[in-house]
Order: sequence, then structure tokens, then C-alpha cells
Amino acid sequence: MQALTLASPLSFRRAALIPVLRAALLALLAGAGGAAARSDDPALCDAVRNPKGSTYITRVGDTYLVKPEFDMYRQLNDTDRQNLQEFGRMLRREGVTLIVNPVPFKASLLYDAQHPPENKYNPVQARQQYQAEVAAMREAGIVVQDLDALARSMPAGQTFFARRDHHWTSAALELTAQKTAEAVIGLGRGYPKQATVDLQRETRNYGGSIADELQKHCQYSFPSSEQRVFYKAVTSGSGDLLGDEPIDIYAIGDSFSIDYFGFPQVVSALLKAPIQNMSINGGGCCSAFPALYASLGPQDHKPSILIWTSLNVLMGSNETREYKPTFYSAYHTSSPLATATVDTPNAQPTTMNVPLDKTARYYLRVTFTGKKTQNYSLTLHYSGAEEKVAVWRKDEAVKDRYTTSFYYELKPEQSTLESVRVTSDSGDGYQVSVFRYDRLP
Repeated sequence: MQALTLASPLSFRRAALIPVLRAALLALLAGAGGAAARSDDPALCDAVRNPKGSTYITRVGDTYLVKPEFDMYRQLNDTDRQNLQEFGRMLRREGVTLIVNPVPFKASLLYDAQHPPENKYNPVQARQQYQAEVAAMREAGIVVQDLDALARSMPAGQTFFARRDHHWTSAALELTAQKTAEAVIGLGRGYPKQATVDLQRETRNYGGSIADELQKHCQYSFPSSEQRVFYKAVTSGSGDLLGDEPIDIYAIGDSFSIDYFGFPQVVSALLKAPIQNMSINGGGCCSAFPALYASLGPQDHKPSILIWTSLNVLMGSNETREYKPTFYSAYHTSSPLATATVDTPNAQPTTMNVPLDKTARYYLRVTFTGKKTQNYSLTLHYSGAEEKVAVWRKDEAVKDRYTTSFYYELKPEQSTLESVRVTSDSGDGYQVSVFRYDRLP
């Protein structure tokens, strides 16, 4: 495989990259103990010391953690894996390669079985469930970068997470970008291109979200700020590089993938090609993928390479049953089997009585018009069965009026969809339609 280098050599200054070795962190835990270290820490006031409280903050060595970082990837069951396999087949059928960079949770890297945290978080289970999801995605034909393994193998003097923020360091960002670019090149689709990409680096102070929380709850300010590298990329060239042809690579994800930190820009520089960034700050776990494909129709250009970088990438059945029909509808025009319009907000169940072929597969489209809708719930009544589903999709757009369509796959092997009840945070009326897949997932 071709070796990748940036326009200028990777240079990670000691001050900018938080030189705290994992071994040193564990030694601090083993020697001083987490509680002893915290008792001497002026930053950790009583307001953040309760492990059960929402404002909980602790530290390992000089690296701080907030409560949401004590989480783990979900455990997938057989039904989850089956839906994930179908999702993978849909992607391949349309010629889309999905590359996923699942960011591990910070606590799973800083603790282990010999040095567990005080809040009963299980770092061993967290790593096992992360690895299980990586394996399940790979079995579904998705290209996955194991960022847990990458974090544990980083060179001496570099760490994956910042000391006072829940985001990664510039070193981790660049290493992940290099692995991602190598995966794209390995597809054999003509990357890197021949563009001129000016990757601009700027090292500046960065306080960090955890530092902000300590200031808010404890009125504590650190004597000096961390530093990190921020990136911008300017691409020039010919053909698709000047906009004459559509961009073939899209990035989706959460704040790890937004332009502010510059992950897609570094990948773009390595591939010498433009990348369209459709990431959603705070919504990469499950919103960015359906938001992208719900905005596209069969006549619209769509990427053939999709790079998904996020903390807690969700691939359970609730999510993939949303991903599949949303993706499918971006490629196929179908006529609804039945449609109902409900003007009364959060109304009683709407009678549908749609006969279903148990050998076929079906999905719903629910469209809200009016105020912004980001959360809604479905109660689906089949003949002899009922299921309730909650769906969330973050929308950063600011408009006077919104038209938002959500898709969800019906439970297989049912004979009749009797009724549907929809409630939403907007309280608007909606239109619900039932479709049949022209081809099984």
C-alpha cells in the first residue's frame, strides 16, 4: 500500500499533545489511588464529587473525566446483527462503501480490571462490547477502524484524549485520518487524486469542555490552557476538484468530525481530494446518517464512500431499522400502499388496516410540516402484536418552516398493520405512508 504523508511532516510538540503516558496514569492510580488524588485536587469541589450526580467529574492522573464518559457501546443481540447484515447488503447493492471510525469511551481507556473507578464502571465489559460491535460491523461488510486498539498503541508521549476535554488530541486525530485515508486508497478507486491541497495548521490555546464545567460548578480556573492543533484545507485542481464533477466522498459524524477540529480536512489532504462534510455536532451516533439520506432523492448525486466518525456509533435494531428505509428511499421511487394525514397534534391511533405479505418487507414514512421536529415516537399495532419506538434526529438548521421526513422499517412477518400512533416534540400534525420494498433487504 502506498505510504501516506501530509504536505508537511507530522510534528506534535510536547506542549500541544499532552504528554501523559497511559502507564504513568495507571501508576498514579495504583500508587496514590483515585480518591487520594481527588482529595488534593482544588479543581474538584463537592459539587462534582458525587459519582451518582449528573455533574460528576473525576480524574486519572492529570486527565479529567465527566459522567457521560463512563458509558459503553451497546451489547448487540442476534436480531441486531441480522438487521446490521441487511444494512450492509443495502450499502453494497448501491455501491456505497461505509468506513466507520467508532470512538471509544474515555473511561474504557483510562481504567482497567486492576484499577477500576469508584463508580462501579466496568472497563473490561466496555472494551468487550466495543470489540463486539467492531466485529459485527465488519461481518456486515463495513470497513471499521479499531480506534480502541489505535489508542492503546499510540507512541510514547501521545494520548488519545485531551486532559480537560472529551475530544481527542491532535495526535489521535491525525493518526485516525491516516488510517482512514489508507482504507480509502485500499479500495482501489484512484485515490490519492492529483489535487493541490494546502493543509493549514494553527496551534492555539483550547480550554476544553471539562475545564468549562469545573469553572461553572467549582469556580475553578486552571493556571494555563491546553493547546491543540486546528486544521483548514484549501483544495485546487481540475474536474471534480473544481466543482465540475460532484464530490464522491462524504464525512458524517458528531463533534469529532466537524470542521472546527478539522478531521475531514486532514483526510482530504492525504487523499488529495475534496470531502463533503455532513457531520452534526452532538448527533453523530445516530442522526447524521438518516439526516443525510432523508435529504436526498433518487435523482440526486450521492457519495460512493462515506466516512462515519463518532463517539458511540449506534448499530442496534432500532437504529438500523431507521437507516435501511431512509437509505433505500434515497435510491428508489416507490408508490405508497396507504397514506393517512393527521391534522390533530399527538392524536389517537390512526387506523391503517394495511394487509402485509409475510414474505415481503415494509416501511413507514412519517412527514412533519411546520415547526422543527427532532423527536417522535411510534406505536405500531399489528394483528396480534404491538411495538413502540422512539426516534431522535438532531437538526441544526434554522428555518421559519420545516418539512422533515422520517423512515422506519416495519416488523417482519406480520399479516396486517392495523393502526399507527405518532407523537412528536413539535406537536404538529403529520402524514404517514406505508411502502413495500421492491427488493428484500
